[in-house]
Amino acid sequence: MPLPKDPIKAEETRGKMREASKKVWADLEYRQRMRELHTGKKQSPESIAKRVAKITGRQRIPRKNCIVCGKEFCRRGKKNETAKFCSFSCKGQWMSKNAVGENGAHWQGGRFTKKCVECNKEFTVDKNEIEKRRFCSFSCHGKWNSKNLVGENNPNWTGGAKDYCEKWTLEFRRRIRAFFDYKCAECGTPENEILLHCHHVYYDKKACCSINENGVYFSNLGIEGHAFTFEIVGDPNKFIALCDNCHKKTSGKKNREYWARHFEEIINNYYLGKSYFTKEEYEKIR
Repeated sequence: MPLPKDPIKAEETRGKMREASKKVWADLEYRQRMRELHTGKKQSPESIAKRVAKITGRQRIPRKNCIVCGKEFCRRGKKNETAKFCSFSCKGQWMSKNAVGENGAHWQGGRFTKKCVECNKEFTVDKNEIEKRRFCSFSCHGKWNSKNLVGENNPNWTGGAKDYCEKWTLEFRRRIRAFFDYKCAECGTPENEILLHCHHVYYDKKACCSINENGVYFSNLGIEGHAFTFEIVGDPNKFIALCDNCHKKTSGKKNREYWARHFEEIINNYYLGKSYFTKEEYEKIR
């Protein structure tokens, strides 16, 4: 019952309500009945949700039980509808037991057994590797390549071994290394117990005996069947000292034009077109 607006009448009303309450609670039977009704009684989640919604104006987020540990939890927004776990730890435990094999999201059909084409040893591969993998190890792969990818079967085949010019002697190669101060002209690695390689800039094994009479010279870059279309700038007799690693970079067919032009510019611009000592010059520095 609302109180009167007049303060005096409101105070009189409060007094009457207090007197009525005292009379009611003075009744022992009434007090016992109310005690039995409320003692030990818990509010239901529904009643709590209704009361919270009434006070805050928002619906209470329903709580769920984790399917692993049973702990109550809730998530905000739409995530609460699909959430099953209270933590990443519980999710990991569940997935380690259930999301395996065909039940896994990334399942690709399991592993398959194949035989190595080199040693016939059985090894396993994933489904996405079944067409690619042919060897059980890099060792077997290398052994097979050394037997089969030789000669014309090798993608870097350039027509086989070529006879060197008669001037390509040990003494001549010493003069090339000495000219470049016994350092790799590409990376600067000094010569050690392994001698520097003497590389033919235009891949012509007969370059020592080449004669440039009209000032124009073309090369096929040492590739059999390749047209002599690579025009050389300057003397065709160019050589360069390289370490083993740098020399390996120049061996493929695809980049020969690049390396030939690269070393040509180094020799023409930094060594004035020269790439080795003459016999007389070499004798003076020994």
